[in-house]
Amino acid sequence: MDNKFIEGLRRQELELAASFIPLGSRVLEVGAGAGWQTRMLADRGFDVEAIDVVHSRYASIQVWPVRSYNGHTIPFEDKTFDIVFTSSVLEHVTDVQVILREIKRVLKPGGLAIHVLPTPMWRF
Repeated sequence: MDNKFIEGLRRQELELAASFIPLGSRVLEVGAGAGWQTRMLADRGFDVEAIDVVHSRYASIQVWPVRSYNGHTIPFEDKTFDIVFTSSVLEHVTDVQVILREIKRVLKPGGLAIHVLPTPMWRF
């Protein structure tokens, strides 16, 4: 797929997801790719961090600093984030329970995980 097309999809997804993110939230994007959505979150005033697997195909076109990680252990302390956001990530994960445990670990009490998954209709 064309990178501009993908960036446009990510922009639309973020428009929907952002309505669920309280102002002032600290946000982690897991599977951030080039960091398009992370940058958009930062532009909205959120305190954001981004991670993706070491061999991300988007590493060469990053628009935001995306920290590499091993795909299993999120490189942040327990209870660090108000929101963990993923977009088109979980369908690529071999052991979803592992990543969900990690997401829960880095979320603050009462934190929220927002996952966007592709479907034939790209519904949110």
